[in-house]
Amino acid sequence: NVTDMSGMFRSEIGHNPTTEILGLSSFNTSKVTSMDSMFAYQGKFTSLDLSGFDTSNVKDVSGMFRNCDSLETLNLSGWDFSKATINNPIYMEGIFLGDHSLKTIYMRGCSQVTINLIKSELKDEHILDQVTIIT
Repeated sequence: NVTDMSGMFRSEIGHNPTTEILGLSSFNTSKVTSMDSMFAYQGKFTSLDLSGFDTSNVKDVSGMFRNCDSLETLNLSGWDFSKATINNPIYMEGIFLGDHSLKTIYMRGCSQVTINLIKSELKDEHILDQVTIIT
């Protein structure tokens, strides 16, 4: 029944974040509406597989991966922001802020709306040209 996962695994600058987060694939995120800053400042991760996340009700992912400066690979396969419209926006500001190590994002099974939103955020952070999106 969780609806807000904001800052759940956030690690403030100067702390030593864990190198493993277990059980992410089994999280039931079907009712979650906010993942704001969920993994912000996690400097130890080189890859995250969030393909099991149900994002169909998520409205806010702003800063979700902010300053994950070691993050190279991200699996967002199956993510769905297709309900996002001008009247029903999804907040993504700064989702990839400071993620200059990011090289690959898997987006298999994602709607074109979702892919376009992610590409737009990568472009805003001036890292679109360095990231390969695999669909």
